[in-house]
Amino acid sequence: MGWTSLLNDASSELLYPVLPLFLTITLGAPASAVGAVEGAAGAASQVVGLAMGRRSDRIRRRMPFVWTGYTLSNVAKPLVALAPAWGWVMGARVVDRAGKASAPLPATRCCATPATRPGPASCSDSTASWTRWAP
Repeated sequence: MGWTSLLNDASSELLYPVLPLFLTITLGAPASAVGAVEGAAGAASQVVGLAMGRRSDRIRRRMPFVWTGYTLSNVAKPLVALAPAWGWVMGARVVDRAGKASAPLPATRCCATPATRPGPASCSDSTASWTRWAP
């Protein structure tokens, strides 16, 4: 799961830094649209993360949420490239962030690790996180 998270975050890190240029230059969107897209994505991430986190805690099954989240995220990224207008980019960005927020990875790692050995879960999580930001 660490590799999946790493590759998904790497694809986001490649795509989203150039998103403001794509919106303003290629699609001709106003600068306020860039803020609207990022604001909607952030809001969706928070709302979906709260709802899906509570739901996964109630049913005690996290893998369906992880699979659904990564599927949504990976379907949404190509839609950005195919977008004919900035509203489509907003929709794809919201779906991407909602997908990432619905995957409760830290809780999944902790539940999959025996209570007698909590170190491997935090170690793999820390290593994957560090690798994402390594130069």
